[in-house]
Amino acid sequence: MIAIDGIQISAAGIHIPSHNVWVDARQPVDHGIITHAHADHTCLGHGISYCTPATYHLMKARYKNLDKNQFVLVDYYQDFEINNAPFQLLPSGHMLGSAMVHFTGNIDCLITGDWKMQADDSCTAVDLRRKAALLITETTFAKNGCKHPDPIQAMELLINDHRPCVVGVYALGKAQRMLHLIQQHMPNRPVMVQHEIARFNAVYLSHQVLLPSTLPYHSKKWKSSENTIYLCDMHTLNSFKKHTNVGRYFCSGWNKLFNWADGNIPISDHADWFDLLNLVEQTKPRKIVAYHGDGTQLKEFLDIPVYLV
Repeated sequence: MIAIDGIQISAAGIHIPSHNVWVDARQPVDHGIITHAHADHTCLGHGISYCTPATYHLMKARYKNLDKNQFVLVDYYQDFEINNAPFQLLPSGHMLGSAMVHFTGNIDCLITGDWKMQADDSCTAVDLRRKAALLITETTFAKNGCKHPDPIQAMELLINDHRPCVVGVYALGKAQRMLHLIQQHMPNRPVMVQHEIARFNAVYLSHQVLLPSTLPYHSKKWKSSENTIYLCDMHTLNSFKKHTNVGRYFCSGWNKLFNWADGNIPISDHADWFDLLNLVEQTKPRKIVAYHGDGTQLKEFLDIPVYLV
């Protein structure tokens, strides 16, 4: 754990003890801001949880017994206070409903959560227009020179493979981004999805995100088709390791998850090296905390203090 300007950052989350507010706490707390609905950033059981409406709806799709009375739903750019501490949530561009947290109490602090700059019509684009004396940013891909490819170039293998194809994705966020890209660039290809993906699709559709019509997975119909795409979660993808005469892909910013697959579709929902430099240029912080990844190279590259968690 490190403490910078009265804010504590650790594997347990980000804590502002002067106001007893946490961001992405890993254990139940009295007041917890949730930046987005991925499981590694959510926690059930907070006294009061604060998040965007879309994040709440996605959590509701996953956790059926959420008590809405324990949630305060906050729109982007809406001013709100927790124990007299002023906050705003800003779009982070990571996925539907994802938010950066702007705290303007005893210090001007921007907490990015997971974020990206790459264009993605399945969510609201990131907004980097705020200055912040303290910047707390994820550094998942903070390797000097790392640049994520254009999504359309990344999808070329799949676009040109007219066999029945299975694509391993993360069921929430990545699946819906892939479906939106399929709708845009392969609109005539039938798509089957796993049940969990379909549950999250319904939330995206309710928030006016354009997705293609999909069918439940049916093994015989999928394998007998010429060009049907089946989206499943990464765990299920392993069951296709010995399949032949089909395309087997995974979609991730990490290139070596499945060495036996026919290829990776290297689409990432995190900031790359150049996004991070842009973020620093836009926000002009005096101090940076790097978390959720290795910020060593960022620390070596920048002239301002960078603290590693």
